[in-house]
Amino acid sequence: MRRPKKRKKKQVESSKSATSDEDDSSSKSLSSDGGEDGGVLEQQEEEAEQKRENALRLELDRLNQLPKASRYVRFKKPIIERCLSILAQRRRTKYQQSQLEKLLSQLELL
Repeated sequence: MRRPKKRKKKQVESSKSATSDEDDSSSKSLSSDGGEDGGVLEQQEEEAEQKRENALRLELDRLNQLPKASRYVRFKKPIIERCLSILAQRRRTKYQQSQLEKLLSQLELL
């Protein structure tokens, strides 16, 4: 789901704060099709991403306890780090999203 674009800086701050508060509250509760389910779906997606990130961080901590020279660590650690870097970006391209799915399937964690 796309988030609303930020407004340009040239606008007067007082009018910007008054209108942006109204815009933000209405855009968060409505989905692209005009229903209220969009907010629920976005929240579920964020929770799923948070679970993925937590699982990846736990796996990374576990890998850091193993010998650095092992093949297992050398294979898994760059994949996990790349997944975490993609998850850190809130706006992703379709390519990044597909790359994330492929990397996660390689890890077989989630």
